[in-house]
Amino acid sequence: MIHPGIKGETFVYTGDEENIDKIIDNLKIEVVRKQYLGNLEITYGLSPRLKGGVYLNGQRVNVQVARRGNTVTIGTPLIYGSY
Repeated sequence: MIHPGIKGETFVYTGDEENIDKIIDNLKIEVVRKQYLGNLEITYGLSPRLKGGVYLNGQRVNVQVARRGNTVTIGTPLIYGSY
């Protein structure tokens, strides 16, 4: 559960792996962890261009990117809701 005092943003759009690579490059995201759950790919990272963050397994992250098919969901510090 995310602490109730943490605020964030979530954005959903149509994209592919190339779009995710561009996001990672533009935000200068250091990828902390990747997770695969069936056809869902989730990337957790730390961007110097974004404020705040949360700790997952002892590592600070402030951006999460998930892709299922051609749906890309981006959240900071994490994705709120489902993806």
